[in-house]
Amino acid sequence: MVREVQLLQRLRHPNTVGFLGCFLRDHTAWLVMEFCAGSALDLLEVHQEPLNEDEIGAIAEGALRGLSFIHGLGVIHRWGCPIDHPCPIDPKIPKICPIDPKSAP
Repeated sequence: MVREVQLLQRLRHPNTVGFLGCFLRDHTAWLVMEFCAGSALDLLEVHQEPLNEDEIGAIAEGALRGLSFIHGLGVIHRWGCPIDHPCPIDPKIPKICPIDPKSAP
């Protein structure tokens, strides 16, 4: 857990979900991350129409900028399909989450 927190503290980029801190409660470690209003999949469900090229490009560009930053630090992002993982629904700043939110308690 200490190594993961140290890594998250280094991941400060507009296209990664922000790490805010961590704490212990009842012998359980909790990570505090930036609030994410939804995922790319949620965006598709709400939109109910195919995304246009500009929307697809904005999502892809943001995800790739975040991945490029993380890879530049020598970190490999382990999920192959960002559509299943939370990221804020803000087409101006798509983000990837550096940890698996589904593994949280």
